[in-house]
Amino acid sequence: MFDDAIKKYYEIKSKRLIDALRSKGWSAYFFDNKDEARRNVLRILSETGYRKIGVPGSVTIRQIGLIEELEKRGFKVIQH
Repeated sequence: MFDDAIKKYYEIKSKRLIDALRSKGWSAYFFDNKDEARRNVLRILSETGYRKIGVPGSVTIRQIGLIEELEKRGFKVIQH
């Protein structure tokens, strides 16, 4: 029950942040889990046509295995 409350808290906070970013013209998304996030980020990036991706110091991107998946799909990944 406590885990559900924490998840709901972060979902609400995330959606507020997404609304704020979108009001400034940014694209922003919320995903329920790492598999959904990885799948959708890969889809979004593939649709852009870009083949070179810069990755900041994001721990999350590394935790969900996105860098390895991008490289497997032929993206050139530039890390800090």
